[in-house]
Amino acid sequence: MLATLFNIVLWLLTDAKHSIGGAMLRVRDVAVHFRVHPATVYRWIHQGFIPAYRNGQPFKPGDGATGALRVPQSVLNSTVPVEDTQEAA
Repeated sequence: MLATLFNIVLWLLTDAKHSIGGAMLRVRDVAVHFRVHPATVYRWIHQGFIPAYRNGQPFKPGDGATGALRVPQSVLNSTVPVEDTQEAA
């Protein structure tokens, strides 16, 4: 899990432009991909490790907006799946 989090942070640092174009995923789908609990994905979003959008606008914790959070599919495409990181360790 630490390697997955590292990959996400590395992606965020190297790709400063996160466009909303492309497929958007539910938090549950991201959690299944990374094999973590959805609460972990929400925590990553609130900590700024994963970009998220609500109603088409970048998510900002504490803004009072309502609606479902969506994560760009590019987050999944730019990270190494969990099973690959475990083999390398």
